[in-house]
Amino acid sequence: MAARVFNSLWKPPAAVPRRAGRSPHSGSHSLGCPEAGTPFGPGDRQEKPAAYAAVGIPVHLLIDRDVCELVVHTNPDPNTGRYRDLHTAPFGEQVTLPDPVGITLETEILKNYVR
Repeated sequence: MAARVFNSLWKPPAAVPRRAGRSPHSGSHSLGCPEAGTPFGPGDRQEKPAAYAAVGIPVHLLIDRDVCELVVHTNPDPNTGRYRDLHTAPFGEQVTLPDPVGITLETEILKNYVR
């Protein structure tokens, strides 16, 4: 079940609705921006969340395999380009993504994808 819920985040257009000629990173057309990868740099941890907050994307999920944790950014402030709320959780803990995503992730499976 966890893999099915987790994998469902990565299937556009359900996760990232698009309109012809519009960027999927526009706040009015995107539910959230999940990201996973390694290695992460300042762009992934600072610049991307700031850019997403600036356009009002409501939820940004960072899956950081380097430190085995998830970071959920919510409550964007487009005026400051920052998210007001951050929640971090280690792999293995349940993580709830608030509306408009509105799902809970079982993250135990992520432990299988770290070095």
